[in-house]
Amino acid sequence: MSEVLKMEDERIARDIAKKEAAQEKEQKEKEAKKRAAIESIAEHRATVVKMKLEKEREEKAESRKELQASVEKNQIYLETEKAKKQRQRDASIEVQKIQIQQMAEKKAKEQQEKQADLDYNAQKELIALHKEHEFQKYAKQVIESVSMTTHHLYPLLKASKEITGLGGGPFSRGSEGTNPGFQAQDVAETQLPCCMSTTAEEVKTMKEH
Repeated sequence: MSEVLKMEDERIARDIAKKEAAQEKEQKEKEAKKRAAIESIAEHRATVVKMKLEKEREEKAESRKELQASVEKNQIYLETEKAKKQRQRDASIEVQKIQIQQMAEKKAKEQQEKQADLDYNAQKELIALHKEHEFQKYAKQVIESVSMTTHHLYPLLKASKEITGLGGGPFSRGSEGTNPGFQAQDVAETQLPCCMSTTAEEVKTMKEH
């Protein structure tokens, strides 16, 4: 009887031990699965974080690249506009220089022409005065010569005074460039010279001398 009980106790003890071992194994397996799940979740989270950080780095790098490209493009545009405006300023300055030069040349030409006119008029007056003097000298000689042969000097004297009094002298220009009718004749048919006014050729000749 006691042997049977002993065997029964041993069997029960073995069953309990087997059951406990199975429970312990199951518990270990559960814990291992739990740890594996936790590790998997942690690994997944780490992977997600890593991917997110990598994506952020790539996005930042792309943003910097785009910003740099935009800055370079804007810089090129600004330099192009600056060069364009500089060319426009240079062209405007060149046009102003040309206009100023043309105005200066025009003014110089006008002054030269004015001075040439003044010189021409001065030379013309000088020649007229010279001819006037020669005429008066000649008229005096004629009158003196005639006075030796005739007493009819009045017509010559009158003609000489009238000629001198017409337009400032016998060499002043009339409306056609000559002084009309500068001939006088006395009763002895002695003629005073018919005088032409100063010509451009005479002025030119006088300038050359």
